Amino acid sequence: MSTHGAFWVELLDRHNAVVSRQRVTAESMTIGRAYDNDLIVDDPFVAPLHLKIGYDHENVLWIEDLAGSSEAQVAE
Repeated sequence: MSTHGAFWVELLDRHNAVVSRQRVTAESMTIGRAYDNDLIVDDPFVAPLHLKIGYDHENVLWIEDLAGSSEAQVAE
């Protein structure tokens, strides 16, 4: 089991205003338009399986681009 604790994912609109925040306690989560994602984003510009975010075994935060064109950022 990981000891990373929790992290927050913020969903921003086109003007970089925060639309929603979600606290994540799992080691990873998927984000996209499809209903089987952990965080569902209702936006036609978001792929059904857009990205996966989480911590590795050394507690380093990572993002995997599942759509091939994500513009995701990690803020520390």
